[in-house]
Amino acid sequence: MAITQTKTGWQVEFRVNGRGSRKYKRVFPTKAECERFQRFTIAQHETQSDAKPWLEKPKDSRKLSELIELWDDTHGHFLRDGKSRKSKLLMIAEQLGDPVGSNLTRLEYTRWRTQRSKEGKSPKTLNNDLGYLSPMFNTLVKAEEIHYPNPLTTVDNVKVPENELSYF
Repeated sequence: MAITQTKTGWQVEFRVNGRGSRKYKRVFPTKAECERFQRFTIAQHETQSDAKPWLEKPKDSRKLSELIELWDDTHGHFLRDGKSRKSKLLMIAEQLGDPVGSNLTRLEYTRWRTQRSKEGKSPKTLNNDLGYLSPMFNTLVKAEEIHYPNPLTTVDNVKVPENELSYF
């Protein structure tokens, strides 16, 4: 690892993992840029070596009900209303047909929500359903239990009409 001054600027020359690894050699106008490039390249190499992008994660074929049980074991049982939330989530999974969690789509969820709306469910209830299911996926992603993004992040809440204030 060396930063030296040359006629055209500053030259940085280093290997990320010592002898036998790729050699980086670049010229920059300032010494500070050389140092930033060196730090950036080393950091990139460390994150890439941990990630191993060429190794695919195995296809997650767990059903939504299984993910709900997993969520309950890792997070739900700590909540004050954990039991009722789990039963509500299991009801949602059953009504959706208990799909494979990684196959649940935004479209599938919104069609189910539209059907519930036609059955007479209030907008508040529909928003509560989304408010239970979406955070469940977020919790599992944070816990690295699932390796795909939350399919419901782009689903918006239903507008709830404001009640008119009445005076006595």
